Amino acid sequence: METKKNVAPSDLSVMQGLKIGFALTGSHCTLEKALAAMKKLRELEALITPIISPAIMQSDTRFGSAASWRERLCLISGQDDMIDTITKAEPIGPQAPLDSSPPKTCIF
Repeated sequence: METKKNVAPSDLSVMQGLKIGFALTGSHCTLEKALAAMKKLRELEALITPIISPAIMQSDTRFGSAASWRERLCLISGQDDMIDTITKAEPIGPQAPLDSSPPKTCIF
């Protein structure tokens, strides 16, 4: 099965206003690529809610400090805060503040 690398410009408008929970876990070596994908989604006017694991929240590594990753996540997502605790994540289930999934035509 071949994966689409780009989406036709007429299809990109479906991302506008889409509420996406963008989760980052402890794979620090892939954070740059993940943030690049988040930036593309923001350029398409998707609404991003950053979700981070304790590893991202607290760990300084050779790939960057925890504080710098949090700062960049807020800057790119356009949010002042992020979901960084179980308590903050719990409402996602019953309140459904995020869209369930991106359209199938949008594969990055």
